Amino acid sequence: MERLSLHAVTRDAARAADETRAEGRVPAIIYGGGRKSSDALSLDNSEVLKVVRKASESTIIDVDVNGETVPALLGEIQRDPLTDLIIHMDLRQIDLSKPVRANIELQFSGEAPAVKTLGGTLVINKDWVEVRALPTALVDHITVDLGVLDSFEHSIHVRDIKLPDGVELEDDPQASVAVVRLIKEEVPEEVAPAADAA
Repeated sequence: MERLSLHAVTRDAARAADETRAEGRVPAIIYGGGRKSSDALSLDNSEVLKVVRKASESTIIDVDVNGETVPALLGEIQRDPLTDLIIHMDLRQIDLSKPVRANIELQFSGEAPAVKTLGGTLVINKDWVEVRALPTALVDHITVDLGVLDSFEHSIHVRDIKLPDGVELEDDPQASVAVVRLIKEEVPEEVAPAADAA
């Protein structure tokens, strides 16, 4: 899996995040990995955009903090509700020798036969799965084949997902991932004609 990188500088946590944004940078924090507390960071906006486009929650990011490189995973990303610009980011520092819990994106391939032949509608109930693994065993995504959905009785559950070597399931194995349902169109009730006014 491709590893990405970010350059960061520490910032005064008491300093208003708006000041960091005014400089064209993204305020962030990094936590975990043996840190006693979270550290406030300032990130280059263009670097952040490149990383967020490529990274998933299971992508290792090498974060250069004032010249010291530490591995991390993406945490919460806050966006402006009007502009959709990133206004804050969390980074979770990790130890490459210790297992971590992470969410891996599910990508769906193929076509469900029950959609094509029976006129059903594909319903995706879950597009990620929680796992536990060494950071180096994590993958960007797991592919789920929809070809097994050949009837309304068949469905795909978390337990059916084939995980990569070294990756253990932490999610509910009974949770539904995808199913094909027959969606009946509602027929509008006929409205009785209004009685003539006397």
